[in-house]
Amino acid sequence: MNEPNRDDFASLQSEVEKNPTSEAPRGRLLEALSADPERFDDPRRFELIEWFLEHNPRHALCTTPFMRVNAQTAPEAYGKLKARWLALVTDAPADPQLVRGAATFIAAESLDEGTRLLRAALAQRPDDAKLWLDLGRMSQDPRERLAAFERARDAGEMLPNLLVWIATASFKAGDYAKAERAAAELIQLVDDARARFGDKLDWPERGAEFWKRAREACANDADASELTDAIAQHAYRKHWANTVLGLLACRNEDLDRAVSYLRASADVRPEYRLSSYGPSLDLLREVCAGGRWEDGLEYLRTWEVAWDDPRLGQWIAAVKECRLPEADGTA
Repeated sequence: MNEPNRDDFASLQSEVEKNPTSEAPRGRLLEALSADPERFDDPRRFELIEWFLEHNPRHALCTTPFMRVNAQTAPEAYGKLKARWLALVTDAPADPQLVRGAATFIAAESLDEGTRLLRAALAQRPDDAKLWLDLGRMSQDPRERLAAFERARDAGEMLPNLLVWIATASFKAGDYAKAERAAAELIQLVDDARARFGDKLDWPERGAEFWKRAREACANDADASELTDAIAQHAYRKHWANTVLGLLACRNEDLDRAVSYLRASADVRPEYRLSSYGPSLDLLREVCAGGRWEDGLEYLRTWEVAWDDPRLGQWIAAVKECRLPEADGTA
């Protein structure tokens, strides 16, 4: 959503006051307050979070970052809401939606405590795909992450990101055969999309112009939505499949092939996840460590169109000076 202004907040607050028992206006106000860094510690946010915990702690919002509270900047509010979450889980320790909400809230302060909640729930509900998915996302142990993601997939989880997470977790866990299989599966999906949608996958438009072009090319909104999703998934899968294949090439000391995969990983149109979080640094660092600094610089230059983030300029400066960049922008 666009960053709300003062009038937007006043309008959203008015909606809540007119509909004091309705979830929808409270959810919209919570999202707006959460999107503004200056209002993240606004007492109104905490009141809204507490309201959802009191009236509907299984609401979809309750497992999202909109419900998070910074334990360092708002310790009193955090402690009060954490106690409320833990009380809910104590009363229903195997309720997956409550456990997921509590773990997501607490993980912002302690990943270990969040994962403990998930593991305890999984001991009672071992076939719950969402619990496995959250454990995979939260765990810091590469082997546990991989096992959790695989269990989530086996249990029927269909999240588009999941196969990418399996590929990257496999590599980090040292299971290179699984990493190669997952990357090959991603490449097959990339090729299938290319066969179906052709050069539509390369449309450069973004935002409203992107939707307008898709809608003009399709018979209805449903088909246009399918097309825009396919374009996004194609870019995301292509970037990460080639990144993992490049890392495997580096491991096999085939630097030329790794550089080829690095270039292919950047040959994608802007996509919401890559535009938000940026490209992977893992393969770039390996290629640069092998002495291919110019290839690394070319890769970063490619992202200047797709990713507007100050870290990119810092990474470019580091690579120009033959220093390996770090994810936080340092070198």
